[in-house]
Amino acid sequence: MWNISEYEKLVYSVRDISSHVESSSLVLQRRGKFYCWLIGEVHFSKRIRLEISEVLDFSVESFIKHYSYAVYQDKE
Repeated sequence: MWNISEYEKLVYSVRDISSHVESSSLVLQRRGKFYCWLIGEVHFSKRIRLEISEVLDFSVESFIKHYSYAVYQDKE
């Protein structure tokens, strides 16, 4: 089962996971012992951008309570 600390390590190491990730502005905002928000963007090669917004509750196994993901490819 995931916890905030493990998820936080994943979020802040996203650039190390894939060579296609150019930058990340992801921020995990803790809102208590089990609750947090994840917001920001991940920028990939070829001008692809992933916007992420998640509301997380680590007191339960299905911890992603609300989410929004959008993918864009910026023009050159």
